[in-house]
Amino acid sequence: MSVDNKVSVLIEQQFPDFMYEEGLTFIQFVKAYYEWMEESGNALDASKSLLDYQDLDTTLDQYLEYFHRELMGPIPREILADRRQLAKHIKDLYRSKGSEESYELLFRILFNEEINFYFPGEDILRASDGRWVEEVQVRLTPLTGDITYFIGYMMRGLTSGALGRVERLTAVNKGGLNFYDAIISHVSGTFVDGETVQNNDGSITAIIDNTIGKLQELTIVTGGKGHVVGDAVNILSVIGSGAQGVVTEVSNTSSLEFTLVDGGDGYRISSIEPGYPAGNPASGSVSVIGGPGSGAAFIVTEITPTSSANVSSDLIQSLQNVVLNTGPQFDSANTHTPPISASLASANITSTIASALTFSNVEFGIIKTIKTIDPGGGYTSLPTVQVIDAEIQSTLGGGYGANAIVTPSFANGGISKVDIDDSIITSYNKNALLTIVNTARANTFNATATANTTSVITFPGRYTDTKGFLSWNMRLQDNFYYQEFSYEIGTNQVINSYRKLVHSLLHPAGTLMFGRKRVYTTEVLPEMTANTFANTGAI
Repeated sequence: MSVDNKVSVLIEQQFPDFMYEEGLTFIQFVKAYYEWMEESGNALDASKSLLDYQDLDTTLDQYLEYFHRELMGPIPREILADRRQLAKHIKDLYRSKGSEESYELLFRILFNEEINFYFPGEDILRASDGRWVEEVQVRLTPLTGDITYFIGYMMRGLTSGALGRVERLTAVNKGGLNFYDAIISHVSGTFVDGETVQNNDGSITAIIDNTIGKLQELTIVTGGKGHVVGDAVNILSVIGSGAQGVVTEVSNTSSLEFTLVDGGDGYRISSIEPGYPAGNPASGSVSVIGGPGSGAAFIVTEITPTSSANVSSDLIQSLQNVVLNTGPQFDSANTHTPPISASLASANITSTIASALTFSNVEFGIIKTIKTIDPGGGYTSLPTVQVIDAEIQSTLGGGYGANAIVTPSFANGGISKVDIDDSIITSYNKNALLTIVNTARANTFNATATANTTSVITFPGRYTDTKGFLSWNMRLQDNFYYQEFSYEIGTNQVINSYRKLVHSLLHPAGTLMFGRKRVYTTEVLPEMTANTFANTGAI
């Protein structure tokens, strides 16, 4: 109270003059009485400070009790929260009455702790209550707009008319290219490779990639040999791996194998396969002519020597137009294509053939054994086989190096169809050449195929939870704990410390409350957590 509002300062002026001579003590008594009445909290002070004391921020502590009775009657006086602040914000509690937030606020006020909620009705077994979802993944290349804003919105295919809600996007890098894999739910229609997709207002567009995607099926090029229906296979490629499948069809009239009938003469051992004698020049061509297939080939693995000769393997075709004696060397920089040997490059008009070319002693003879290195594929009729060592034949003429006889026959177990494991998500280049490797048996020839890929992957439908599953973790309704209108509070307090207060302030009519007390222990038990719960009762 300000000095201007005080009565005590005016008391002395209210008495007649004789009182100053005969009753000064009385005047001082009356003045002291009014000063006491004007002290904080007394009658005069209270009557003149009503506007101040009705404000929770400025009211006296003894008046705070009146606010508590009026606004927060059921709430105990001994709480951890500031009572002034609580009185100012108690309407937030009342407005959210019955919600989880109101319970959480009340327990912070009373005990300064967080609580857990559990609704037993969520775990009641209901017929046909399973949550089934079917999702599609498409691989997108952004065109316009921020593609991340697709998440949570519908996406539409401009060609197919398909619609779906984008649940999430994952950035991926495949073959050095950046894409986004979009998981789509609630799909109607079928998205197609290569089409443009956009959101509802067209502000975001992307294209479904059709160059790198999941391996969908194979187009067999060569079937190999020795395979059996039911064999497991791996599918390999320069870009892409991990695909697996099962052989479902084989053909016995597609691939070839070769039989040596007459070894002829004038042939060398082939050196085109690792493990054969180093230093021997490669044998001449072995031609498989005729028939609609391709790829079949064999090599000479053993001969019966009949003669030998010094043979140069130097390539001189690129020097055919070099004019002799026009420079110090034929090719000092070795820039011809194909390149020539160092000794030939440094040769000149004065060099001898022996010094300019590299010679090696090579044995020629009768073919003793051959080996199939590729059975090919696609042969519906048997082709003609010519066995020619072209270099020897052109050097010596006649039938030398061209008179062997090899007959082809159909090989068993050429792969003609493979079922791909659809559960494995892979990334392969579209139309890439693949190698099919049999993992079930040895001594087979690998098949080859081209890749047919898709960037639109439909996942098998799945349940998102176990609701509706019989003999699982769901509970039968008991009309007490497991029912639609029960709830459980997990807290550090026993239920008797908050039961009546919750019931009078927040508890929704027609529901049943359970309390579960948290019990902590410092002892670590095998395969148990240190935080357990004990049900302590219900209202």
